[in-house]
Amino acid sequence: WHIYVGDHCREDYGDIRFTNSTGAELAYYLWPDYSNESARFAVRLEGADAAGVTQIHYGNPTATTTSDGDAVFLFFDHFDGDSINWDKWQYHTTGITATITSPSVVRITNANPGGALGIRSKSTFPLADIIAEWNVARYEGNGGYVGFVSSPSSIGFTSGRGSTGQSE
Repeated sequence: WHIYVGDHCREDYGDIRFTNSTGAELAYYLWPDYSNESARFAVRLEGADAAGVTQIHYGNPTATTTSDGDAVFLFFDHFDGDSINWDKWQYHTTGITATITSPSVVRITNANPGGALGIRSKSTFPLADIIAEWNVARYEGNGGYVGFVSSPSSIGFTSGRGSTGQSE
């Protein structure tokens, strides 16, 4: 959808809300790459299996954002805090350190050169009917990866060595 609201909403889009046909508020995520001219939102349409109504509300100058990636996606981490959320992630092997060096950037290092280098989700996900998106860049050394676990013993989606990944 492309929706034009002109100057009727806040510049930071904090007053945007989405509701269903009954007026219940829908969870949404405002992607952080917005500008004063456009913004991208992801909206969770829980239980939507047929055509319906989604309404967009805006114009409340005192509203603040209720954007919540965790409420929209099955798994979400934008790495925008000061440290890795270890409730969501685990190291793939010993000797690894992972730190957030700037918003959305995780630096993974390995004390054992030549070994596996990465973090993976603690949650498991099916290999079908899912879209996983991530960006991984190799800066030096053997690279690294971010993985999403498809079963307790395997990683279904991985990316590393200077790649940008998406899997459907």
